[in-house]
Amino acid sequence: TNGLADAESLLDMAVEEDDEGTVQEIEADLENLDKELEKLEFRRM
Repeated sequence: TNGLADAESLLDMAVEEDDEGTVQEIEADLENLDKELEKLEFRRM
């Protein structure tokens, strides 16, 4: 969850500063977090 909170804060700042590069990096980070979550959910089965 720390990763999500960090991503949210960074995204807010990037949008305010109109920083497209950072927005793209955050999107990639969120995709990686989503993949990790899927792996954890699969292990629970």
